[in-house]
Amino acid sequence: MRGDVKPKGVRRRTRSVTDKMETDAEKLWSAFTRGLLKFEKILPIQGTMPNGAVGVAVGTKGDATFSSYLKQPKVIARLEAEGFERAGWGAPYPWYLPLEPGVVSPADKAVCRSLTNEQREKTEANRVAALKRLNEPRVHQDVSAVHLALSDDRPCSLCGYGDDAGTIIHCENCNLPFHDGCVRAPPVAGDWFCAACKINAAAV
Repeated sequence: MRGDVKPKGVRRRTRSVTDKMETDAEKLWSAFTRGLLKFEKILPIQGTMPNGAVGVAVGTKGDATFSSYLKQPKVIARLEAEGFERAGWGAPYPWYLPLEPGVVSPADKAVCRSLTNEQREKTEANRVAALKRLNEPRVHQDVSAVHLALSDDRPCSLCGYGDDAGTIIHCENCNLPFHDGCVRAPPVAGDWFCAACKINAAAV
């Protein structure tokens, strides 16, 4: 008998595709890619479950495979480890993940792990740019409020008269008040700089 021949009645254990995966999120995402299940966003019209949560639904391999897969203790452990909750009887999904602040679905985790360094850098750059765009209007509103509060008691820096003698505008750099007529400022919206600040900026 040859040494490499497998004895009759002995089955070799085949390694699962998930054995080499590190996280439960990866293993659940692998089940999706193999058609065992899928993740669906729960819509408001479904009523019996939290709106915006992620439900575990039947994959492309059908109901029988889906039901058999979800009965496995290791699959149940993965779902519970990722924050999924078992739904009550009659619910449209047997398991669901409430998307509370700080909770990320397995699909999003898998996408994040699959990004290249270049994609990560681009994503971070886009995030920072979006934060800057959100903050800019707030900064301008704060500056405008300060300017408005200061304009009540500060006269024009050229003629010495207050806002009863014309419209007071403020230099965006030094914040000094001027009548728009005294400095011949154009009647358009936007940032305006006094002559002194323009000269200083040009000299830099």
